[in-house]
Amino acid sequence: LDVVNMCFVCLLLTSFALYAVNQDPLLISRLCVALVVGLFTSLACVVAHSIHGRFLRAGKEYRFFVCHHKAGAGNFARLLKMYLTTSPQVTKKVFMDSDDLCDLSALFEIVSFQTDVLIAVCSKELLNRPWCMGEITSAREGGVPIMNILLPDFARPDASFIDEYATHLADSSALAQHGITIDRLKESARFLLDCPEVAVESKVDAETMKDLVAWLIR
Repeated sequence: LDVVNMCFVCLLLTSFALYAVNQDPLLISRLCVALVVGLFTSLACVVAHSIHGRFLRAGKEYRFFVCHHKAGAGNFARLLKMYLTTSPQVTKKVFMDSDDLCDLSALFEIVSFQTDVLIAVCSKELLNRPWCMGEITSAREGGVPIMNILLPDFARPDASFIDEYATHLADSSALAQHGITIDRLKESARFLLDCPEVAVESKVDAETMKDLVAWLIR
């Protein structure tokens, strides 16, 4: 950015030379052309560097994104994150919105571009929560693999549930602002049910969590 600013200042100063006495118009025009080319080249380099730094150089920031309904699975999601982050095989961060989300408007971008795998913690209300389904839709459309952990209170919905999805989903007006329509949410609900899954029992102990981590990182 400093280079761009410097090129702009030089271009401005060179333009003042047009008003000087005994100036060489050909030389000044060549300088102006060179500075303009340098300015646009610098801008292109800044943009390329930004894209490289964000998406390529460091790779995706998060190994896992834990998608969950806080009221129904908040404690389990917290425990899962603890076990994942202490595994030697998980060398990148694990995203959980209560810990890592600073800007709500960037949530779906994080799923699409900064996540390796989305973990859907399937509790009773997950499919009814618009933001959870927005995360799942972002993963599906962004080509991010989804792995389901089925909690004991989760019931697989039937076809009529999805056909009448708008009546089951809580207020989805916020998703509409991101261009996520009810049809896209329906498709994501169907897609979710075909993703790899593992069920957990009511009693969760250390061995259960270790087995889950092993399944997730396989």
